[in-house]
Amino acid sequence: GAQLIFTSHNTNLLEITVGAIRFLCHIQRVGRGISLCILYCVNGLNIGKDIIALNMAEESDGTNSYFKLIGVVKKVLDEGTLLVADEMDAHLHPLLTKHLVSLFNSVEFNPNGAQLIFTSHNTNLLDLDVLRRDQIWFTEKDEQTAATDLFSLYDFSIRKDAKVEKGYLIGRYGAIPFIKGGL
Repeated sequence: GAQLIFTSHNTNLLEITVGAIRFLCHIQRVGRGISLCILYCVNGLNIGKDIIALNMAEESDGTNSYFKLIGVVKKVLDEGTLLVADEMDAHLHPLLTKHLVSLFNSVEFNPNGAQLIFTSHNTNLLDLDVLRRDQIWFTEKDEQTAATDLFSLYDFSIRKDAKVEKGYLIGRYGAIPFIKGGL
């Protein structure tokens, strides 16, 4: 699987290793946003040699989404602040999303207590090895009033080894869409 390693030699440099590819990113503040200049090196070759700029316009939506998000994640982890992301997993491989989420529960990568609040339709994240019961929340829209209820998995009595994703998909916790007339 993908292994993600952060190193920061200064506040504007981010090195990420995903499998055999080592990415070097220069993070720069532009107005109210962040710009990433992405350089990469394959199989651990010397970063000082043969640096190649990665043209993000030629990369997939998933690669672009990952690199737009990873700089912000790194900054939040370094500063111990809060990241709020709507559909954080859009265009991302489920394993990359799971890994990004796990960084926030890691003492090694999150020593400053950064927090993540995000929405997702990725049911693979409904895993007690990734998130605690009190970290998993569901929303359910009332058919009559269109009001949305928010409730935690912690409100349910479940076993420590429960397969939360399976339980969710069969409707055990509610919060599944109503499909009138079937498919």
